[in-house]
Amino acid sequence: MRLIYLTVAWVLGLTASRHFPVIELQFWLTAGAAAIILALLCRRPRLRGLLLLSAALAAGGARMAAQPSTSAVAAFNGLNGSITGIVAEEPKLRDDRILLRLAAESIFANNKKAAVDGLVLVESNRDAGIQYGDRIRATGSIDKPAAWDTFSYADYLGRQGIYSIMRYADVEHIDSGHGNPIAAKLIELKHIVRRIIAASLPEPQAGLLTGILLGDESGIARQLAEDFERSGAAHIIAISGFNMIIVSAIVIRVISSLFGDDKLMAAVGAVSVIAVYALFVGASPGILRAALMTSLYVIGNLLKRRTFVPTSLAFATLALSLGDPNVLLDVGFQLSF
Repeated sequence: MRLIYLTVAWVLGLTASRHFPVIELQFWLTAGAAAIILALLCRRPRLRGLLLLSAALAAGGARMAAQPSTSAVAAFNGLNGSITGIVAEEPKLRDDRILLRLAAESIFANNKKAAVDGLVLVESNRDAGIQYGDRIRATGSIDKPAAWDTFSYADYLGRQGIYSIMRYADVEHIDSGHGNPIAAKLIELKHIVRRIIAASLPEPQAGLLTGILLGDESGIARQLAEDFERSGAAHIIAISGFNMIIVSAIVIRVISSLFGDDKLMAAVGAVSVIAVYALFVGASPGILRAALMTSLYVIGNLLKRRTFVPTSLAFATLALSLGDPNVLLDVGFQLSF
């Protein structure tokens, strides 16, 4: 239960810092250090517990205050120019365009070239033929994402570290092979599996299986997706703990059949495969939450300890928000939670 209380305090700190950005990082660090010192000096258990919760709250506030709110490339918003960089994620195909997350390296604007960093969302022709890890040059108007009355695209992308967007860009391929080699192999494997499914099943079954197995819902027919939504069964398509439990159970069964009742090997194999599968299907916040909790379940069985779901959920929340505090605002994570 202690971890639950600490996580709640941590989340309250993240929330307070998000809503009161005028409170600077130094304040949160000072408050946290003071709370820890007082807790070490305090001899009353309840007061010590409150001070530790205060320290967790201040730590959450400090983590949020340290989160970048802009990028170097965003300083060029509103200009026309060319950005050179590396495609940092698998391109996303839409009906009429392709979306590229470009990790900028340099920019040419106002007749000057400068080294920059930061992510840019580039929208280009669907037939551009760009792959993960390619170095490209995107030319067009560099803009700040829009915000409307009911939805802020700027806030949505900002939570992912993107503060600039380039629509209708002309994309020039420069060279390839600059991505993470493991990520590149996983993406290549995903394409192979997608082609095997497409060759083995007709539509809409192929698109549905691809969505359930790979987390890629782009191939699911619109009418079928609406049918799932109306029936209240849309969660079946999404990658979740359900998928992770099935994967871990299959791995444990296979290892047990090959190597006997070696529980340690089975648990290590299951956790390893869960980690790879989470990366394989995109490692979104909801998927990572499911992978962490399933791994805790497997480890708990190995140690003959019953897992307490709220504590496992608190651990997953703490671990993910420590890496990226904006994960708490991700709708997929919230629904998964």
